[in-house]
Amino acid sequence: TTTPALQEEILEFPKVILVDTPDVDNDALTDAEEELFNTDSGTWDTDTDGYYDGQEIVNLYNPIGLAPMSLIDTGLIQEYVNPTWQYRVYYPVAWLMGEVDTMANQVLFSSVSGDFVEIIVFKKDKTVTFEKWFGDEAQGQSFSNLQKFTNRFQESSWKRKDNLVAYFVNNDKVYLLIYNPGSSGFIPYRHVMQMMVQSFRPSKTMIDIPEQDVLPSLLDFTESASTTTSSEDVLEIDNNVTNTEEII
Repeated sequence: TTTPALQEEILEFPKVILVDTPDVDNDALTDAEEELFNTDSGTWDTDTDGYYDGQEIVNLYNPIGLAPMSLIDTGLIQEYVNPTWQYRVYYPVAWLMGEVDTMANQVLFSSVSGDFVEIIVFKKDKTVTFEKWFGDEAQGQSFSNLQKFTNRFQESSWKRKDNLVAYFVNNDKVYLLIYNPGSSGFIPYRHVMQMMVQSFRPSKTMIDIPEQDVLPSLLDFTESASTTTSSEDVLEIDNNVTNTEEII
């Protein structure tokens, strides 16, 4: 089985400075993504569970039902398992999936707008570091524009700071995820790309996404705060609510 070398592929990395399409309610989902996930484009938190819609999508939780519920259980997305390399990734059910070659080295996940996310598997010599591989192969890309992070399934990765490109690396392979914009020049699905990167696993894993914390209702919070004798305790409650879930 062979995998492509990067120079054998005609790759178009998205420009670093690209603007998202409108997000009327400022919930970190564009209006196009709101339609994709059945959320309310005029409401910051569709299910009123205390987490804003984009926060839930990127963290792989349900944006249209009260916690706890994982995004994969909503029917809004499905999991793709690559038949050759066995990597796994979530993608929207409304998008089309296509395996470009017979070995499924290159797979496209396409929206109706013409935007698509591309996943390509590349071979890498075990003795070559990712930094060296990147410098040799990712022409026109700057390593200083990458940051290392760990996704929701505890998979380490490098991603471009604008969240439009990500690299998952193991001993002898690099899995490259690229967002390809449509003809409009704007980005309607940046947060879908983040969701896909957060869900990517190079192989089957036993890691589960942490159960989403249930935030106190406004009534519960008011009652709790009214019986608190220390302002420090109230601040602790506020901090817990704020830090319970964070977009990575």
